[in-house]
Amino acid sequence: MKALFAKGYGVSYDDLKAWGGSVEFSSYEDGGNLLADNHLDCFAFSVGGTASTVMQIEQQVDVVILPIDDAARNALADAYGTVTFTVEPGVYQCVTEPVPVVGDYTCIVGRKDLPDDLVTALCRTMWEDKGNLEKAVGDMKELTPGEAVPEKVASHPAAAAYWAGVR
Repeated sequence: MKALFAKGYGVSYDDLKAWGGSVEFSSYEDGGNLLADNHLDCFAFSVGGTASTVMQIEQQVDVVILPIDDAARNALADAYGTVTFTVEPGVYQCVTEPVPVVGDYTCIVGRKDLPDDLVTALCRTMWEDKGNLEKAVGDMKELTPGEAVPEKVASHPAAAAYWAGVR
């Protein structure tokens, strides 16, 4: 979130504080509770396609999901390789028209010196056992070979080769 404010809008946490605001760091659940209890005015976080936290908050207080403008999304894409996700109507009660937001992907981070055969085996297992992984992590259904290795993210050569080979 710090990067969104800094790179997307040229605003620092110090700026927010100087304007009379404050910044709190908490878990999704605690942040949601603080918003629902009127202890926070805004709650910013990164989640997959559907977040039960947002649904829970909506049951307690009226909320709105704020769109992120093109310039801010593009600045983050250039800096970090993020993408635009769209929160579609019907996902949450408060969303009545498509809302563009910053999107990123769940990633697996490993050492650069991992053996190629191990990295290939990890990628193969993830792809070939995707159905079982989806049962535990719903966002896994979004995994595609074309998006498994984002262009602007440094990747292990064996991972890049595996995903290019299954496209």
